[in-house]
Amino acid sequence: MAANEAELEEVEPEVRTPPVAVQRAAQLQRLLRSVNREIARRSASGVTAAFVCECLDRSCVEAVEAPLAVFAVLATAGQYYVVRPEHEHALGERVVRRENGYVVVERRL
Repeated sequence: MAANEAELEEVEPEVRTPPVAVQRAAQLQRLLRSVNREIARRSASGVTAAFVCECLDRSCVEAVEAPLAVFAVLATAGQYYVVRPEHEHALGERVVRRENGYVVVERRL
């Protein structure tokens, strides 16, 4: 029995990597958030800014007009994103706030 126990201890735990689609979505999120942080920084004297839509559609190039104060809150909470209306995805996202011109979603990737 001691030999079996020693064999069990030598087995390394399985490391699971997220699926490629999840990894790409996370990369996209980081990139878009980085761009939007720079937009917010450069627009600090205004009330609103034209942010890049943070939806998961890699081909989306649409702008989202949103208040800087709203984006400042989103930027501190990593799971919330600003997207254009109708750019939210039913799978993996929950609408938190819907305003004229933008939607705030909670993403669970």
